Amino acid sequence: MDQKTKLLATSITKLHRRGAERNIRRILNKAHDADVASVLEVFDTEGRISVFQLIPDPERQANILSHLNKKFQLEIAHIFEISKLQQLLGFMDSDDAADLLGHLPEELSQQALRGLNRDELQEVEELMSYPEDSAGGLMSSEFLTISESLTVRESIETIQSMDEDLISFYIYVINDSQRLVGVLSLKQLLLSRPQDFLKDIMSTDVISVDISTDQNEVARVVEKYDFLSLPVIDDNNDLVGVITVDDVIDVIREEANEDIHAMGMGGADLDESYWTHIKARLPWLLMAGGGGLLCFFLLWTSLKPFEIDAVLVSAICLMPLVFFVVSTLSSQTVTMLVGLLRRHATSTLKSWSDLKKELFIGLSLSLLISLLFLAGTLLTQSSINIPLVLSGVLALQMLATVLVSMGVPLFIRRLNFDPIVSGPSVSMILSNMSAIGILVFYYAVW
Repeated sequence: MDQKTKLLATSITKLHRRGAERNIRRILNKAHDADVASVLEVFDTEGRISVFQLIPDPERQANILSHLNKKFQLEIAHIFEISKLQQLLGFMDSDDAADLLGHLPEELSQQALRGLNRDELQEVEELMSYPEDSAGGLMSSEFLTISESLTVRESIETIQSMDEDLISFYIYVINDSQRLVGVLSLKQLLLSRPQDFLKDIMSTDVISVDISTDQNEVARVVEKYDFLSLPVIDDNNDLVGVITVDDVIDVIREEANEDIHAMGMGGADLDESYWTHIKARLPWLLMAGGGGLLCFFLLWTSLKPFEIDAVLVSAICLMPLVFFVVSTLSSQTVTMLVGLLRRHATSTLKSWSDLKKELFIGLSLSLLISLLFLAGTLLTQSSINIPLVLSGVLALQMLATVLVSMGVPLFIRRLNFDPIVSGPSVSMILSNMSAIGILVFYYAVW
């Protein structure tokens, strides 16, 4: 979030607390729709909905709604009566409307569809029929096409009479059979002689993608050729839609987030539920814990013949498991927390609930891994004392890891530095240091 949007969000947040609705309306009327959407994401559900309803123009509401992420779109969509939702969908671009309807419950989605006119309904239903991660799912059906038989003058007159909402980065030229045969830019059209025919000035080397092309391939093509929009064709080479650069940026951002979560072993997106996060992160911890548990038993078996103090043996055997599990848990926690801090860069109004959820997830995972370790060690130990103590020590170490891994990025952010620069490495080092410190303390006092 840039400095301008941060200032806007801070101002509206303060005004909302005071109930100064008139001042909020005045600010919203001057702000860009994308900035308003960013501000709305700072609020909690109640605040977001109340501020959104202060926007009087339904067409502007629809445009702002299209800039919000899926979770917040659904929150707002569920509060409106079906007639209001239908009105908003009517103002949205067909691809944005299809995306929103695709995430709504089936019954609500069908009710909303019934409010669209025939042409809008056909466009939206066609877009909803394609997989979300394909070119068909990304494309918009609102684009500019002109017949190859027209002259430059006729083409300009045609464009002037068309709907201003049509995507017009490029002019896609079609033949009498409505098939894509060429492309030219608006600049090229304006600089050509009025009497020239489009078929004589257009480029016939049209780079396009099929409706079934994966979104990652679409992003690669747009990046390679620096396109502002990319035509989508069907099996008959008929032009069925275009994908704009803003949709491709969303894909690149989504893929980048997935890569970051994968590298940090975080798994689920920030907006996913508690249980989704548990299911996404637990396998990584089980893999780390399985390797650590194997090392634990190997060391225990190797040291058992020697006359070494049992507490020292247990401390030595626990070290590999601690390193594996603590490093994994620290990586997961830092990855998610940095994402949260970047989303809630303005204040803690909305971030507290997400921070509490992250803390609860970390505590739950610590408890699960500790109980699984207790169950594993009980299978090989004749006494229950050592497994109980060791599982307690492990739980305490994982708890310390969660707190350190959350505290370090928060502290770095407090110093006005970007937590992603040094947060992960510092958090992992401190987490392992605290874990070893707890292990040493256990050996010293037991």
